Amino acid sequence: MKTFFYLIAILCVSISATAQPEIQWQKSIGGNNAEYANHIKALSDGTFIAAGYSESNDGDFSGNHGNSDFAVVKLNSSGQILWQKLYGGSEDDECTSFVQTADGGFVLAGYTYSYDGDVTGNHGSYSSDFWIVKIDASGTIVWKYAYGGSYEDEANAIALCSDGGFIVAGITYSSNGDVSGNHGDTDYWVIRLNSSGQLQWQKCLGGSNHEEAYSVIQTSDDGFIVCGRSSSNDGDVTGNNGGTDCWVVKLNASGAIEWQKSYGGTDTEETNSIIQLADGNYIFFGYSCSNDGDVSGQHNPGSGNDDYWVVKINSTGTLLWQKCLGGSLSEQGQKIMPLNDGGFLLTGLCTSNDGDVSGIHSGFYSPDYWVVKINSTGVLAWQKCLGGSDQDEALSIAVTSDGGCIISGFSYSTNGDVTGHHSQTDWWIVKLASFSGIENILTKNHLEIYPNPCKNKLYLSQPDFPQTPLLCNIYSANGKLIASFIINNFNSEIDIKSFDSGLYHISLTSDKINFSGKFIKE
Repeated sequence: MKTFFYLIAILCVSISATAQPEIQWQKSIGGNNAEYANHIKALSDGTFIAAGYSESNDGDFSGNHGNSDFAVVKLNSSGQILWQKLYGGSEDDECTSFVQTADGGFVLAGYTYSYDGDVTGNHGSYSSDFWIVKIDASGTIVWKYAYGGSYEDEANAIALCSDGGFIVAGITYSSNGDVSGNHGDTDYWVIRLNSSGQLQWQKCLGGSNHEEAYSVIQTSDDGFIVCGRSSSNDGDVTGNNGGTDCWVVKLNASGAIEWQKSYGGTDTEETNSIIQLADGNYIFFGYSCSNDGDVSGQHNPGSGNDDYWVVKINSTGTLLWQKCLGGSLSEQGQKIMPLNDGGFLLTGLCTSNDGDVSGIHSGFYSPDYWVVKINSTGVLAWQKCLGGSDQDEALSIAVTSDGGCIISGFSYSTNGDVTGHHSQTDWWIVKLASFSGIENILTKNHLEIYPNPCKNKLYLSQPDFPQTPLLCNIYSANGKLIASFIINNFNSEIDIKSFDSGLYHISLTSDKINFSGKFIKE
């Protein structure tokens, strides 16, 4: 009898550990033309901001300037549109990433081919520039800058820095204008901006072949780490394993290279997202076709199909572990999010229905969103396919305050999990309910606040999450914003002696983290 109950207990634990979260709601946003939602963020008030591009001037979008525009949509907690804005000119403009700023606004990064409308200062003739746009909390443009040269320059990632400025990374073909030091073909192009969007320095990174940067963060030592893909084995690049490798470059605060590493095998690898952990190590995420070199465990070696590829490296780039996730067809990873249990959420696309993947709605040429939870060593906890019978690709994910997550991307589907489709590709936003592995992080139990009650000084501590610049907002009991500023990490001291006595709410957010709690000022 004891053995029976012991087996039942094991079974219950197994079911609990691998249970998939349910869809809480989903929203198709679009018009008669094409739309992509490249980035989404959960805000501390329970609302969401999504950004990407739109070609429509009907349906959910209005104000199109011609071709594709930067598109920003604010949603309430139930997925209803609160407002939408389009920015750009008569040519193609696409927002790829954004960050929230201390004043409640946002800085958008992407690229523009336009010379009119909202766009001024484009450097090329029929070519793209980085386009960086600051908007306030209601979507009104505050400032905007075009950076680049006479050829294509495209920003793919932006991160907030500890001084309130920004680091932006992408690709450049140029070697003039704002760009210097190009090594040949496309390079990583990294630019450092101050809090007003003005260029402080720029750096081209690469070799004689093709490099593209897709992710950048500020590191705990005030330097930067940037990643993407490289096919070179000269210039700044060494150690290429063959074909295209994941290429990770660590810069100091001035943009000088401290170290660089190529990761992969003899086939194709790409990394699209990187985070720093509290211990100073890094996790990067993308996809791999190889099953040699640094890569093992690929699910269909030699087929040319991709697996999700998750890699942990130490603070100097030494590989600690790696994990392939997927099936016999192709899976491509886009974004990784840290969780407060030490694990990670992954998202991208899947086309398999075997191996690690189950529940796909279609097949090889019609991928699904694929959301995966892994533990701290890369072991699969659960996975979920989302979509319909046509093409659906997830591009971004964020943890939500109720212990769930929200995913953005695009969809061609009109069935399965997808309803409300407009035409061509829509933005498709999916909210997943709370699940095992993400507890409610908006509680004081996870963000240590002391002393509480307090008099003049407030101290914060959260040792389990990456050390990164954070937007700190303090609200009164009735929801009025009292103070907003940037802190360098969770373990900070805040001066509150000028505050009136009473109850306050505090939130700490970055692109990948969302914490809050309460304190009482005596």
